[in-house]
Amino acid sequence: LPKELVPVFATMHKARLWRKLADEALSHRNINNFDKALSLLKESLEKYDYIPAMSLISTTLILNEQYIEAIKWINNCLKNLNEENSYIKIELLANLGLIYYSKFKDYKKALEIYLESLSIPKPSNISDEGFEFVKSNIYRDLAAVYFCLGAIKNSEKYCKLRLKVVGDCKFTLQIKSMVEEYLDKFGTKDSKQQVIIKDKYGHAAGMVVRNEDGRHTITLTDNPVSFLM
Repeated sequence: LPKELVPVFATMHKARLWRKLADEALSHRNINNFDKALSLLKESLEKYDYIPAMSLISTTLILNEQYIEAIKWINNCLKNLNEENSYIKIELLANLGLIYYSKFKDYKKALEIYLESLSIPKPSNISDEGFEFVKSNIYRDLAAVYFCLGAIKNSEKYCKLRLKVVGDCKFTLQIKSMVEEYLDKFGTKDSKQQVIIKDKYGHAAGMVVRNEDGRHTITLTDNPVSFLM
């Protein structure tokens, strides 16, 4: 084997090994065997330098409701990523934003994190189309966060951006319905404080509650988890 091809074949071999570990990990995660999944993902990262495992581990921790551990993991990973892996940084920040938005209901903190993730420039090793899809997951969550903060126009803006990329996103379509009904339902002092949102088939898709401070709490029949990979 020519010397110049040795590194190429070594890289291919390493890729097969981390891919096998990652596939096995996701199989375990799919049956809620989270400890085994985490063990395999960490092995793929530590032994074969499989950087995307950073994001997969954060998602697995979130699915297992280990939110504090997920926050610590994400913050530690963010310190060790270079510009080449900026798309992983975006995914990690999106998962961090999701924790503050979905679990802790800290919408201002979530907003700050999501906007930081959108400020990251496109890395050279990902296509324009792929990068826009990654960002569209953030658009989806921003639409919900802005709605919860009462920033209806911004919510509408990010609904449109998300649906431009993923036109059939159920979660975003629900938010869009809430935006469209907002003025009708909450336009006066005497309007209802609680509204049931229905989908196009007439089924209950979620509920909006207007709080005393003017903010909104939304509960949907399906809650998203960013970057389920």
